[in-house]
Amino acid sequence: LVGVAGRMAASHGVTESSGLRLSQVDAAALEAGMAAWAADHAPASVARAWAAWSSFFTYLISEGIARPTQRRPPSARSHRLPPPG
Repeated sequence: LVGVAGRMAASHGVTESSGLRLSQVDAAALEAGMAAWAADHAPASVARAWAAWSSFFTYLISEGIARPTQRRPPSARSHRLPPPG
């Protein structure tokens, strides 16, 4: 979570990820953060980062802290690992 959040924070001009607010974490910001993360990390690391963010937002939504959106960022679809085989 921290690595991608740091990239999202930087895109908002925030110096540390702890200064990032939930209102700044929308689909576009997450897509940009994941793309920045993917630029210098292995596909497996990107998949783990996406899984962590997905679980985090599932928690936020289940607790009523965040509201669900209607679309998933394209980066979530484009960085999936290929099926085994």
